[in-house]
Amino acid sequence: MKTLQDLKRIIDYQQTDDIFLDFLSILAERGLIDISEDDITKEGEISCRLFDVVVGLYGVTKEESLIQV
Repeated sequence: MKTLQDLKRIIDYQQTDDIFLDFLSILAERGLIDISEDDITKEGEISCRLFDVVVGLYGVTKEESLIQV
């Protein structure tokens, strides 16, 4: 698993975790991503699947995400 901080750093998202989670919910409501209950933990970890989906949505390649994390 990766952390919210890892994801925010890669896509250069500068708001708080709570606002970021709200943003992810909006993306899910609009059908741009799917979030299951196992994708985000209370400890701020996210699944590798969700991480890959969001960085892909932002146009970050898998190679770029591996270098930055």
